[in-house]
Amino acid sequence: MKFCINCGRPVELNKNEVKCSCGFTKIVGSKISFSEKIKKPEEKGEGIFISEKFEEKGFPHICKKCRYEYADVVDLGSFYSDESNIRLFRCKKCDYVSRDAK
Repeated sequence: MKFCINCGRPVELNKNEVKCSCGFTKIVGSKISFSEKIKKPEEKGEGIFISEKFEEKGFPHICKKCRYEYADVVDLGSFYSDESNIRLFRCKKCDYVSRDAK
């Protein structure tokens, strides 16, 4: 299947001509090349969270059981629109899991 260069919709393939509903036409030879592809979306940046900073130690959170100061974080999100996000903090030392829903 070949796609339009202008709008990205599929085009009609005739003997020597390619037509699109947007008005784009192209005259081609006897062989139609399928090398043209839809462009992949650009990759977005990392954002403002720097993951390398927290990879070795972990997220700064004091464990309620052993008082260790670093934990792994899992964000469960919110289940209803009027709730806040639910976060789970797993201690890096004793694996105690605490739940935060502020």
